[in-house]
Amino acid sequence: MDVSMKPKHDHKKLPQATSEESRKKQRMEKFNERLRECPELLAQFESILAIASETGPDGHFRTADEVEALTIEAVRKLGQQTMQQWAQAAQERAVEDCRQEHPTARIKKKAR
Repeated sequence: MDVSMKPKHDHKKLPQATSEESRKKQRMEKFNERLRECPELLAQFESILAIASETGPDGHFRTADEVEALTIEAVRKLGQQTMQQWAQAAQERAVEDCRQEHPTARIKKKAR
């Protein structure tokens, strides 16, 4: 005889797919949040996605060579824009670090 007064519960595990879907949703939300912080990159990602799904300007399907060339160029632009954004942020961090280390220092421009 069971002397325990606690109710017994059936603990069912959620299917594995739900967990995977949840992770994908979290990744997409995080990705979208980061894109909101870097709107310049959004256009580049959109152009890369468009290459795979659109036909050429004349309405015909593109050749593999055309898609490859367009993709390479789009990824180069994405890389260039990413590096510019990173360099600007790094420079701003360096200036701020310098200001914190040397609060009395002033920036002097080189005289010509």
